[in-house]
Amino acid sequence: MLEQWRFIECKSHRPERNLAVEEAVLQAVRKGSSPNTIYFYVNRASIVLGRFQSADSEVEPTTCRKYGIKVVRRMTGGGAVYHDCGNLNYSFIIKRPHRLLSHDLRNMARRLQQPVVQVINKLGLIVDFDDRNGLTIRGRRLSGVASALKKDAFLFHGTLLVNAQVGVLTQALKLYRKEVKSPHRRGTVSVVKPVTTLSRELRKSISMGKVKQMLKEAIVECFNIKLMNGSLTPFELTLSDNLLKEKYGRLEWNLKM
Repeated sequence: MLEQWRFIECKSHRPERNLAVEEAVLQAVRKGSSPNTIYFYVNRASIVLGRFQSADSEVEPTTCRKYGIKVVRRMTGGGAVYHDCGNLNYSFIIKRPHRLLSHDLRNMARRLQQPVVQVINKLGLIVDFDDRNGLTIRGRRLSGVASALKKDAFLFHGTLLVNAQVGVLTQALKLYRKEVKSPHRRGTVSVVKPVTTLSRELRKSISMGKVKQMLKEAIVECFNIKLMNGSLTPFELTLSDNLLKEKYGRLEWNLKM
């Protein structure tokens, strides 16, 4: 009998809300009150900083004000990423121990990205893994990932650039500006990597809905599970509201360092 996982697709495009939900679901899975969960969401224009990054070092404030870009901070480490409605974000929240998980983080990251790789391959594109477990096409980043490993659960999340506004991305992140390359930048420093999107590589537009459906089907096949549509529990709703109020919605968290 196939293992059943919960599937949730969030309708909110608020990045701070979606980050709060991710952490709330992680806590619920850790407690054993919620099943392993696949979470899809799409954020409005935003920069999502890694947990240990300096907002001053990473973000170009003039561009953010011009385009109404929100700056938020996630609970996982790694570099800054740009999100907009052309990015599909996915999270796998898995109770430990589990057959898909291991102590080798590199191999585990690559195993968990097999559904994403399968989607890209089915579209006729070939991708490679880079040194940070991101997916690239001819050296251009198409997808990046980050994770949080807890004693009793694992959060693995990534973003897939479907038809994102790449031009805005390169203006909003300081790492793409040569004049700010400095050894004095604080916190975890993002690595410059040319980016691309599925639509650009396919040379035609592809809908977010199609990519979502393809990824759901690939997850079922690659993980050998059954996905059941679900919703947040009362515990998760309450905790995510509290996390939004006390953490992800506060400047003290998002703009620290």
